[in-house]
Parts: sequence; C-alpha cells; structure tokens
Amino acid sequence: GNVLSCCSISQSLSSQSHGHYTKSECCQSMSENKYPLTSKPTGLCLIINNENFQDGTNRRGTEKDAGSLATVVSWLGFQVLMCMDKTASDMAQVTKSTPLSVLPQHGDAFVCCVLSHGAEKVVLGVDRKPLPISDITWAFNKEHCPALLGKPKMFFIQACQGHRLQTGLVMDDHPLECDAIDLGRPKVEDGLRVVSIPGEADILVAVATVEKFQVVRHRENGSWFIQSLCEQLREGCPRGEDIMLILRRVIDDVNKKEVLLTNGVSMKQTPEVKIWTLRHGLVFSPSSSWEYKTRVANVSSAH
Repeated sequence: GNVLSCCSISQSLSSQSHGHYTKSECCQSMSENKYPLTSKPTGLCLIINNENFQDGTNRRGTEKDAGSLATVVSWLGFQVLMCMDKTASDMAQVTKSTPLSVLPQHGDAFVCCVLSHGAEKVVLGVDRKPLPISDITWAFNKEHCPALLGKPKMFFIQACQGHRLQTGLVMDDHPLECDAIDLGRPKVEDGLRVVSIPGEADILVAVATVEKFQVVRHRENGSWFIQSLCEQLREGCPRGEDIMLILRRVIDDVNKKEVLLTNGVSMKQTPEVKIWTLRHGLVFSPSSSWEYKTRVANVSSAH
C-alpha cells in the first residue's frame, strides 16, 4: 500500500499600492502566483493519530478522522505516513527525524495532521505529556528541513486548547466528547516551553479551536473540524479553489454547528488559523489516476 508506518521511518533513518484589476486579470495574476505542485507524489502527509492512551482511556471517533484525512490527501496526490498512539517523546522524534527522508522525492508540499488531546499551545502524547505545537512546526522550518525551503507546509491540529465554555460536555448518554486535558499551571521544573508558534514563510497552522476553548469530537462520526476540512477539500479542490477560501468555509461551517446539552448550555466551536505566512496561492488538484490511494495501517509504537 502507500501508507508508510513510523516503524519504517525509524528503520530507514537508522541506516541514514492597491491597483484596479478586471476579474480576468485577477484570475490570471492568481494563477501565475501559485505554488508549483507538479511532483509525484505531491508531497508527504504525516498523520499522528493518538487514540489509545496509557491510562486506559481512548479518543473514540478519531479513527474516522484519520481515515477521512488519509483518503482525501492521497486523492490530492500525497503519500501518507500514519503514526498511531505516540508518546510526547515519540511525536518529537518522528518530527525531528524528518520522515521526508524516507521518500525518494521530497515533493512540492508538506502536510502534518495531529489528532490528540491538548491544552493551551500544546498537544499530548498517549502518556499525557505535553509537546508544544511550536516544536512540531520548528522541525520543518528552513533550518531543520532545508529541503522544504520555499515550499508550503501545512499543519492541522485537532486538539482542545483549554477548558472554557463547554461545561458538562462529556456525559454518559451523549455521543460527543472533548479533547481537553487539565495540565494545571506549568512549573519551571516541568521543562514545558509554552511559547508562541514561530512565524516563518510558507507555513500554515490551523487549529480546531481558538485558545482556551475545547473542541467537539463525535464518538462515531469524528470531529467537527477534521470532517469539515475533509468535506471542504473534496468540494473545493476540483473547482480549483485556493486553500484560503477552503479554510474560510471550514471556519464558517464549524461555526454554524451547535449542540444543545441537557443542562441547557449551547455548545459551539470556532477553528482558528494561527499562522498564515503562505507567499503564494495554494491550489491542490485531485489525482486523476488515484495513484496514491492509501489504506490506513494501525501502527502502534511499543511502550
């Protein structure tokens, strides 16, 4: 199949002023100012899917998100690397080891999707230890991954970023759950670096919610954010829409969703684009031959 495992990565690496324009002029300008996506595969999509945690809990519905993402990005010509149930140190190692090196070609773009629990500015490993989102993006910047210099790098984070608003969300008789974990106030000795995500060129970071709030995940149907992202990519890419327009639709779509809890609280969610430093238009084209259709492999690391 075309899904690589994290095991194959470790084995491989161990061995190595405003003007006025007409509509046609605008369209032509946008077309000429797009990132070139001509490589085969288009690039690598790294999906880190944390479902089964070491304390015995699990994030039901996340396998739906992982499968939907793998299907859509492979349809867009990406090679998919699926990593299941990773600790915080595992996630750091996967990103720092630059999985791109296992591919014969680096490709013209890179996508990273992290599906896990989270807190403000961090995502959690299955050991419930935090990894700053900034550490993930840093691993693919021009200093650590020069092969991606000048190429678009997209990060999609499905994880809570706090505890606000969604009071009483997790109920025994309700199919919705949240991805928030209370880490308490970080101490100096914890060694946790909660810092702002660095802004560099050609990076897009989209998170399922604004800071300090929780996110919604259905136990069977997956999360609002990832399912909307996949749907809007399926609809917008064949029409030649730019990723900026697609993400606007995702934010609007998720904003319209609402759940009325039994305690009368109305629960909503607002995704956020944390970083947008793309210098050109970004338009993905479906693979006409479905050449990179993938099967999701449930690869778990040994603990």
